[in-house]
Amino acid sequence: MKVLLIIPPCRESRPAASLPLGFAYIASVLRNAGHDVSFMNIDAFRHSKEKVEELVKKAEFDVAATGGLITVYSYVKWLSRIVKKYHPKKMLAIGGAMPTCVPHVVLEKTEADAVILGEGEYTMLELVEAVEKNRGLEKVKGLWFKKDGKIIRNERRELIKNLDELPFPAWDLLPMDLYLSRPTINHLPPNLKSITVSTARGCPYGCTFCYNVFGARSSRKRSADSIISEIKILQEKYDVKVIAFCDDLFIINKKDIMEFCDKMIEQKIDLIWASNGRVNTVDMELLKKMKKAGCVGILYGFESGSQKMLDAMNKQVTVKQIKDAINATREAGLHIYPNFMFGIPGETVETIKETVNFIKEMDMYIPGIFIASPFPGSQLYDYAKSKGLIKDEEKFIESCGECLSLTLNLTDMSDSELLHWRDWATHEIISTYRRRHPIEALEMDWQKLRNTLKIFGFTGTVKKIFNRAKRRLAS
Repeated sequence: MKVLLIIPPCRESRPAASLPLGFAYIASVLRNAGHDVSFMNIDAFRHSKEKVEELVKKAEFDVAATGGLITVYSYVKWLSRIVKKYHPKKMLAIGGAMPTCVPHVVLEKTEADAVILGEGEYTMLELVEAVEKNRGLEKVKGLWFKKDGKIIRNERRELIKNLDELPFPAWDLLPMDLYLSRPTINHLPPNLKSITVSTARGCPYGCTFCYNVFGARSSRKRSADSIISEIKILQEKYDVKVIAFCDDLFIINKKDIMEFCDKMIEQKIDLIWASNGRVNTVDMELLKKMKKAGCVGILYGFESGSQKMLDAMNKQVTVKQIKDAINATREAGLHIYPNFMFGIPGETVETIKETVNFIKEMDMYIPGIFIASPFPGSQLYDYAKSKGLIKDEEKFIESCGECLSLTLNLTDMSDSELLHWRDWATHEIISTYRRRHPIEALEMDWQKLRNTLKIFGFTGTVKKIFNRAKRRLAS
């Protein structure tokens, strides 16, 4: 069967940055089963809508699929109309986090024939095989589909227990030179060939703002041997120097990470890498071993410096644990990539100031603070719906942004108050750091400018700087 995978622009506001791993894994599984797979990579090449329509019109396929995060909903809705306009009798499926969280909305409001919930590799394979053999779709687990004007809800598919069984992503079907040129670790020189790799799926924790695409409170990790085999292939085929492990949570189990690091050291694999972690899953022994194995930094979702807000978002950590992790990570010689957010229900001016004082106390540079968004699939989404804050579900989904903008205010503050205090906090944090570390701040500014130029080019960078200045003046 000819299968066309259409990759929509992940963020219409910026060029492609990360490898579309979900699509690449599905392509490998389909191809291993003997199907003819091709990509229409709108995200990478940033085709205009006119060009996309032209490409769709000319495309030849038996089954098409697209999808992604909730932020691509509006684009995918438009795309589904274009696909069915020119190929009304061909199967069109939509997968990813978007239909996993709100399958009813996607099936009712788009032109999709079916939606894939959860992990898509085997559901997509069974869907293609059912179409090929002209079978009904009722037995395809993980699928909802339209039939005679009704929505048929099939049984959910079990999570893939052994991630090692999946083939490596179909890198050869992607414009690897483009992805390799995108910096994945901010503080490194942008000329190093860099890529993202997935080593685990799911997270055993239950933060209220997180949407659990791979199952609530679940986590599965690839073996150290599988990860290292992938690293070696990427180095041999593409001369990869830098890898960002882009899992929901890379540092889940200390024993697994120690084994991975030991094998990296034993096999003398020369690689610069970074991952994300949790303050309650790291200690000095592990951090030093990670450093020795080539790790240069850890992304931590600290989220808040207020214990009240940490408890409100069910982070299951304490402010003291955050401080200890920061100190240990610095002592181990690793860079810290910190995330903070405002706007969880219960947030006040006092808790915002607590977070700002904490960041200043820990002497951190935070260029931007997220605003909590109740994305579908999260506990915050259920909260917002229960409080009547989401009156039109599709309209809200269409408004979902990238967290730096205010999608829906969940606090008792007014919208203008919340934005004012977020802007005040950002200015206070940055100005304090600049006073303390003028040279380091300039170095970070220069590094950020180099990376921005690498991704957006000169014209795009100038436009971003101008728009940022305009927003600051307006506020």
